[in-house]
Amino acid sequence: MSASSDDLITRILRRIPGFRGYAQQEDRRQSEQQTREFVNTQLQSAKVAMDRVSRSLADAGLIDQLSPLGQLRDAVEAARSKVGQPVLGSSGLIGAPQLDEDALEDLYDLEATLMDQAVSVAKFCESLEISSANAQDQLQQVEKAVAQLNSLVSNRQQALKRLTE
Repeated sequence: MSASSDDLITRILRRIPGFRGYAQQEDRRQSEQQTREFVNTQLQSAKVAMDRVSRSLADAGLIDQLSPLGQLRDAVEAARSKVGQPVLGSSGLIGAPQLDEDALEDLYDLEATLMDQAVSVAKFCESLEISSANAQDQLQQVEKAVAQLNSLVSNRQQALKRLTE
């Protein structure tokens, strides 16, 4: 089937009473899952990059520099863990056929920002080099990006909670 025929079928089905609410619920479930998967993939890449740098630090005998990097890795893992858990189930936000559209739009904007920030964290981590003269500056950039990421994760959780109340 072509995309245009799929669109036609969807438009017809949305005219059936009750289907539109079901479709919207499925759209929200799929969107929430895609956000979680995307952010988790980016943060997993960041962790792999930090592990690479940690091994390089250990190999170079720079053990004292492992602690700050380990703390950042832990912060990334905490964010990944929070985002990785499905917040929305068959009840609450997913199950609610009618939601405040403005609040839902704000949530989608927040999730887009969260995804962008996850990409930034991954890029900063992938560009870390221990031999670089500006390694300390690089670590500070990662620390700032991870702090912003964790703030966005908390804001997302609060926004989801508000929508389900």
